[in-house]
Amino acid sequence: MKISVTKAPLAADLAAQLPADEAAQVAALGARDDCLTLAYVDGGKLAGYAIFGHGDDGFVVIYMARSMAKGLAAVVLQSVFGAAQVMGKPLRVHTERVRAMARMMGADLSSVFSDTDGIPMGGFHGV
Repeated sequence: MKISVTKAPLAADLAAQLPADEAAQVAALGARDDCLTLAYVDGGKLAGYAIFGHGDDGFVVIYMARSMAKGLAAVVLQSVFGAAQVMGKPLRVHTERVRAMARMMGADLSSVFSDTDGIPMGGFHGV
C-alpha cells in the first residue's frame, strides 16, 4: 500500500473512484490552502483518504475521511488522535461516526458544532 500526503486535491483518477458528490467535496476541500490530502492507494485502487488541516483556532481538523479497506480506518484514526496528543492540540472531526473510536482511546466528545465553513464538526478532548 502506498501512502501519500500532498497539499493538492486527490488525484483525478483516484477521485473518480468515489461517488460524484463526495469527489466534488473532496476536490473543493483539497484545493484549500489550509488543507492537506492523505491518500492510501493499493495497486492503483483508492483504499482510503483524509482531508485535514490546522485550524486558526489551534485545532487539528479532519474535514473528510473514508476507508475502503477493512481495518484501515482504525489505524488512521489512532494515528491522528495520537498525533494530536503528541502535539498537545485539540482535535475537530467532521463526523459523528468516530465517537465510539474516540471513546475507546480515552477521548470524550466535548461538543458538536459547525465550523466557519458550516461543516458539522465534533470537538474532542482528552486525546
